[in-house]
Amino acid sequence: MQEDNIKILIVENNREVSSILRMYLVGSHFEVSETDESAAVEAAACENPDCLILGMKPDIRENMNTIRCIRKQTFAPIVIISGHEDDEEQILVLNNGADDYIKKPFNPLIAVSRVNAAVRRYRKWNASEALTEENSELKVGDLLLDNEALILYKNGEAIHLTINEFKILRLLMRHPGEIFTKSDICRAVNGTLYENYENAIMVHISHLRDKIEDDSREPRYIRNVRGLGYKIGI
Repeated sequence: MQEDNIKILIVENNREVSSILRMYLVGSHFEVSETDESAAVEAAACENPDCLILGMKPDIRENMNTIRCIRKQTFAPIVIISGHEDDEEQILVLNNGADDYIKKPFNPLIAVSRVNAAVRRYRKWNASEALTEENSELKVGDLLLDNEALILYKNGEAIHLTINEFKILRLLMRHPGEIFTKSDICRAVNGTLYENYENAIMVHISHLRDKIEDDSREPRYIRNVRGLGYKIGI
């Protein structure tokens, strides 16, 4: 049985899909609310959900804008439901703030499992944050990481990160100049090692560089130390 008071917000204009998701989520003891995309940002801010399930519209640009606006209101995981056939949208949404991606048609039980996994990661991370005493801000060069608002600023401009990107950058910025192996980073992000974690860490680092570096091919901040790992410095 699920823990009590795990709140899921479904943002889906297709009422049939929304109803099926709601039925399975309620059956798994989640607390569920629904809205359409026009009210998604306001609902994310007001309801403070533990996870959002966001249905995609045909226009990828609209989807990106919705994700970015939601991410300004909450750091809760965003699980995407999409009927798009190509991989372009999946890459874009995961790079711009979403945490998981499910293609239609989907098995509702698998969708519930993916949501449950996202919530567990999010709650575990929040619990560790509550137990960790640290400065409310971390600064390296032009980067300022706000640990309370969970937002990164570069020269005063907000850069929105996924949960994993935030945790990796926070680890590096806490210890500027210190080298962390891929396994160190994986444990800091997930609490354990898992299959193919090295590739996953490399992808996260690549996405971070795309967001924070002036030239990701010549990184100023996140540097690779050959044969050892990564460090941050200027």
